[in-house]
Amino acid sequence: MPSAPARHDSEALLQERLPQPLLALQRALGEAPPLYLVGGAVRDLLLGRPLIDIDLLLEGDAPALARRLARGLGAKALTHPRFGTAKLQRDGFAIDLASARTETYPRPGALPVVAPGTIAQDLARRDFTINAMALRLGSARWGELLDPCGGRRDLERGLIRTLHPASFRDDATRMLRALRYRGRLAFRLAPETEAELRANLPFLDTISGDRLRGELELVLQEESARDILAQAHDLGVLGAIHPNLRLPRQWVRGLGEGQSPLLDFFVSLALDLQEEQVRGLAQRLRLPREVARAMGDVVSLRQALAAPLPKGEAEPAPSAVYYALKPYSMPALQAWAGAHPDPRVRARLHDFLTKLRLAKPSLNGDDLKSLGVPPGPAVGRMLRALMDARLDGQVSTIEDEREWLQRRLGSPKLS
Repeated sequence: MPSAPARHDSEALLQERLPQPLLALQRALGEAPPLYLVGGAVRDLLLGRPLIDIDLLLEGDAPALARRLARGLGAKALTHPRFGTAKLQRDGFAIDLASARTETYPRPGALPVVAPGTIAQDLARRDFTINAMALRLGSARWGELLDPCGGRRDLERGLIRTLHPASFRDDATRMLRALRYRGRLAFRLAPETEAELRANLPFLDTISGDRLRGELELVLQEESARDILAQAHDLGVLGAIHPNLRLPRQWVRGLGEGQSPLLDFFVSLALDLQEEQVRGLAQRLRLPREVARAMGDVVSLRQALAAPLPKGEAEPAPSAVYYALKPYSMPALQAWAGAHPDPRVRARLHDFLTKLRLAKPSLNGDDLKSLGVPPGPAVGRMLRALMDARLDGQVSTIEDEREWLQRRLGSPKLS
């Protein structure tokens, strides 16, 4: 086991890089039980990376301590006694507190059974050595590093290492988590950890679709998502989750109004899948309805756009393009607008997305009735005809529409 850094080195790190609200909390602790900064915050502190999530741990009642500290700091405490957790909020800053605990897994893939524990037991339940360190706060031993699993040494060597050989069997989502940290930190998997991952791929079947999708969403939010997923593919992780889960050949970004990385990824993947493959993947990962629908639309659009356009063929009327593409979801249309091999088809899709779908007559049903269209089905028919005229460039202003309508009303055949 490596020697811990000198306490004054850790203390200097804490004083230099901990947010002021956390330093204020430390000063407010007084005679409270020892409190520890744990997990990713310690890892990132030692690496000089920005601190995003501040997680604190104590051997005792975290909700009770949170309420006491809230009074002393003028903060708000949100407590969850059932889970032994709490959140302190002050001036837009939040700190999570939790009671130390132990975890046991009744079977592979099951959620753990939790019981109160010590700081040593809590660190021993974690996923990787680099996340199993703690820095002591609020006592004469302020800044002491607890590193029972060699996390500091693995940080220095750039290694992702599990705490024990059964780690991936207990919770196979750790496979995706290991690759996520590997990509984010530009680390390597320790050789024995990579061997354990390969050997335990079948245990991904023990994980629910919801949990696997959640881990994939976290991967997709990483800056190096493509590299992480490429590694997951090479190691067999993606294929073990589902045979049709792979890195898209063409990854189209920015689909949908929410710019969801999950939507981008799966719609791009659907460019190379068939209907039954999409259905199986959506069921396994319990994909959100809008994602599954967009994937299905990608497949349907492939069939609709499959026929090549003969050279010299006259372009269809814009209104015909509009009604042909209108039923499909925006993400599916955007995906093919960026991926279809025929530039003329891409241009047609782009025209629909940027112009045709936004077209709308200036006159509405009430306007038409006031101008002489008889109430009833004739209003709907005339609105549809007016929409076609707008799409096909026969009218462009409200004055054009009124003149067009008067001409139509003057024809007994069309009124």
